[in-house]
Amino acid sequence: MANFDVNSNTRKVQAVANGSLTEFSFSFQVNATSDIKVFVDNVQKTESVHYSIKDSNNAAGLNTNGTGKIVFITSPTNYTPTANQTVAIKSDVPKSRTSVYTAGGNITAASLEADFDTITMQLGDNKEELNRSIKAPVGDPDNIDMTMPVKASRLGTVLGFNATTGNPEAGPKIADVSTLVAITADIATLADIEDGTDATDAIQNVNAIRTQVQAVGNAAAAISTVNTNINSVNTCATNINDIIKVADDLNEAVSEVETVANDLNEAVSEIDTVAAAITNVNNVGNNIGNVNTIGGNATNLANVNTVGANLSGANTIGTVAGLNTQISALGPISAKITTAANNVTDITNFADVYLGGFATAPANRNDGSALQIGDLYFHTQSGQQALKVFASGGFITAASAINGTANRFQYAVTSSTTTITGSDANSNTLVYDAGFVDVYLNGIKMVNGVDVTVTNGTSVVFASAIGVSGTDRVDIIAYGTFTLANFSISAANDVVTSGVSDGDALIYSSANNRFQPGAASSAEVYGFVLSDSNSDNVADKLQITTTNGGADNITNSTYNTFSDVVYAATGFTWSLNASGHLIATI
Repeated sequence: MANFDVNSNTRKVQAVANGSLTEFSFSFQVNATSDIKVFVDNVQKTESVHYSIKDSNNAAGLNTNGTGKIVFITSPTNYTPTANQTVAIKSDVPKSRTSVYTAGGNITAASLEADFDTITMQLGDNKEELNRSIKAPVGDPDNIDMTMPVKASRLGTVLGFNATTGNPEAGPKIADVSTLVAITADIATLADIEDGTDATDAIQNVNAIRTQVQAVGNAAAAISTVNTNINSVNTCATNINDIIKVADDLNEAVSEVETVANDLNEAVSEIDTVAAAITNVNNVGNNIGNVNTIGGNATNLANVNTVGANLSGANTIGTVAGLNTQISALGPISAKITTAANNVTDITNFADVYLGGFATAPANRNDGSALQIGDLYFHTQSGQQALKVFASGGFITAASAINGTANRFQYAVTSSTTTITGSDANSNTLVYDAGFVDVYLNGIKMVNGVDVTVTNGTSVVFASAIGVSGTDRVDIIAYGTFTLANFSISAANDVVTSGVSDGDALIYSSANNRFQPGAASSAEVYGFVLSDSNSDNVADKLQITTTNGGADNITNSTYNTFSDVVYAATGFTWSLNASGHLIATI
């Protein structure tokens, strides 16, 4: 409760923010920080989330007189009001009591003072709210009723006041008022016409309209014709480019359209002749490659002409044997034609499987049918050219997309996304073999198929959005895929493997500058014992015991006396240096 005199200040403070100011003071008094409500552009904010309440010394809480300041929080999230936003701080003392007076109990001055202070604050809050309310002027009759009309009657209307009582009532519909506002200019023009202010202009406008109406009437027949043939008009509009081409052709010195029309007027039209033999024409068109091959080769063309002459002459080429003789005269191309004919099924199958070159993966086969496992196409996009094969998960690279053992890609993600694709920080375009790729998010390896999807060879799709707050780093390592071939040591050009016996090893021969078979040296065991021969506490004697190429055995008791043991092949020499250290020389 308050222990101070309550001032008469308005119990609300309002200010306009400048974008950098974070502190806003209030001079009215309250009992507790919970009695303060803060609004930014009429949106209420929350204490300890958007702002805190401090005293003049920046300590949490109120001044001793119940005043203080609002301090907006700037970290980790900045809630500072932006420029030109309105900040309103108002008192909202609860309309409740916290003290109880009992019969025969003590009534202290402090408790009365606290209650009176609270009541004064509550009255001040009510006054501030009433000042912002709609109310009748003091000079209005005492019996005026400022109660709003019921909701059902005021919905969608403008607020009005009764012409006799002045009481609030539902006025005209808002939609009707908006319509009236929209035609205000037209109403003003009609008023000018009516009183003669703008009669001349109005008459001129009417005459202009009359002229246009008459023109429309004169064109009524033409409009009726267009309406009757509207489908044809629409067809012309759809094919306007073709109509323009025909018009351009008719303006040429030699018009193809006129040539065709003249031909159709002849007794024997070449176009009719071609139409009657359209099946043969189509056959030629479908086999135009073979026709061009024959036409481009003088020998083949001569042979074909010979066949034609025999067919049209009296020669009896109708027999199968005679026809085969003429076909054989076509030369080398006949063998290719035969091969193609014998393999037409395989050629057709390949034509079905290989779809051609595309910058993006095709969705269907060329004939519109669904893609099938094994279908091929060549990916033509710059920097990503590769042969793609359709697998169960979609198109994948037919061979490794990685030139070498591995490619590395790095991306800095600053906005929310789930897909990484295209150029990285080093302008390298992402490409990988499906499944042969590791993805790291901020240094943490993602699990393929769980955290990320890596199936199409050009993009990595995260299960959850990244780059939501701050910058996320994505590192991608794409591995090259290849198969190691078996390699026989006999294939090495500097190794001789002939004349090899059991137990032989490859030994380098400096004389022959190569590796060649030879007997391996026997493994040796060397036991070392250091001793002091002159009792000066310095080891000066080395005793070496060896298996001597396997000829000698070392007993267990002898082995236990060794200070050190070395296993080696022959070719080592041993010595002690001045410090008593054992030196092995190879």
